[in-house]
Amino acid sequence: QNITLRKTFPQHIEQIIEDKSLTEKAIPFSKQLLPKLKDNQVLQLCKFAKQAAKISSLPQTLEWGFDGDNFTFFQTQNLIEVEVDQNINKEKLLSLPIIIEGTGDNPGMGKGILISGSDHSQSFSGDIVILEEFNPELATALKHAEGIINADFTNQREVKFFCQQEGIPLINVSVENIKYLKIGQFVTIDGSTGYIYKGSFGNQNQDLTYERELTIQPGEAVFTQIQNIQTKAKVYTNLESVNQNKIFDSEISDGICLIKGESLIFNLGSHPLSLISTGESDKIIDQLKKQLLALKRIESNKPIFYQFSDLISSQLYNLNHASDFETIERIPFLGFRGSWRHVNDPRLFKCELKAITTTFEHSQINLVLPFFRIGEEINFLIDQIHKVKSTAAQHIWLSISSPANCINIPQYLEHKIAGVILNMQRLTKLSLGVDPSNVKTVDLYDEFDPSIIWLTKRLISYLKDKHLKIILNNFYTPLDQHRLSMLLKIGVDGFALAPQYVLEAKKIIANIEKNSKD
Repeated sequence: QNITLRKTFPQHIEQIIEDKSLTEKAIPFSKQLLPKLKDNQVLQLCKFAKQAAKISSLPQTLEWGFDGDNFTFFQTQNLIEVEVDQNINKEKLLSLPIIIEGTGDNPGMGKGILISGSDHSQSFSGDIVILEEFNPELATALKHAEGIINADFTNQREVKFFCQQEGIPLINVSVENIKYLKIGQFVTIDGSTGYIYKGSFGNQNQDLTYERELTIQPGEAVFTQIQNIQTKAKVYTNLESVNQNKIFDSEISDGICLIKGESLIFNLGSHPLSLISTGESDKIIDQLKKQLLALKRIESNKPIFYQFSDLISSQLYNLNHASDFETIERIPFLGFRGSWRHVNDPRLFKCELKAITTTFEHSQINLVLPFFRIGEEINFLIDQIHKVKSTAAQHIWLSISSPANCINIPQYLEHKIAGVILNMQRLTKLSLGVDPSNVKTVDLYDEFDPSIIWLTKRLISYLKDKHLKIILNNFYTPLDQHRLSMLLKIGVDGFALAPQYVLEAKKIIANIEKNSKD
């Protein structure tokens, strides 16, 4: 027997025993994809699985352990569940058209935009996720999904158990039928009957004109019922990775906001200061430019917002040689990060600045200063930008993330900036003291809490006095017509959204602006 297909998921954390206690330790980047078993050990494990299936006459799931020499089996269970009575009444509850019929595996109704579970950059909040392969490391993000459509029958039991624990509607669909589902399409799923409907059960009599379809071929997006929609308020595409540029559509989006520097830095494989310390700054610049070239296809009249790297120690520990430059922080989110890191050592900031200003036309690029706490950080970084004598210095934006940023905004406006980008998720986390990724506290999280609206209004009032712009990004809460209307009314100039939400928001905003004129 031979191994015919090999897939390895990266492992970022390992559990080890130190001083007779179990602790977690970051795995170096170079070792994250190393297999835990050798090929002959995998084949030996498969033989045991076949023997277990032969004894029980059904395929089995095996729970096992390996000590380096021997396998130990803890329990075995049937992989195939007892067949459900197929004569059960599967009532079609909605008048919406059915796209396909799968097998309901966890009851409940869910509605949202279809998104691929292989897109690890997404939070899946409010989405219907198509799982073609279940990766346990996706569990935290999947907790926020409105529903799951599973095509991974190898891990069917694990997916079902997960959905039962989290109360998420689940439908199993064959790989052959997945082709009838289009990423970006708005659907409603019924986890009891297995029906996947086109549209929303809250809008059965409405034409969902924001519905869209993406072709399977990367980089070629086809949107239904779409013209070049013009709105006063801008809607930008927030790309978590430059590789997502292929789904940017210039007929819909007003530009790219943001490209985060840290998403490029992490692809270096080694800690940036280790390269700089060994005289390899040019390697960093070349690697950054190589990644940024993927965005050169974007028309020059579409602005690109680049946010300088906001590096956090816990993330940097995944890179080679990180232990030479990083210390373990108890609360990395509030630690040595963002602009303060660049103030203490500006060498990486200079590398990023050179890469970005030599790749794009200066009229297209907007430079965004990352997470900061005090005005001195802004002073220092703006001075560094002006030393380069680039016309890109005319397009400097501030990333606003904390209540203190909103309150102290007057002192920041002493500099010549173009505007601010308000990170809604960070502002809400820091204001309310709530982590939305924690299922036990997520109900307390509200980006439209009166305190958040008050801070936003205060920020906007000072910006408008200086004729400066404000863009909101990094929403955790889906934006509907009511929320968009309220934000436009208080003076928001633009929104930076994940690619799958741009068209929907654009159409809603166009409708709001049209009605306000009427």
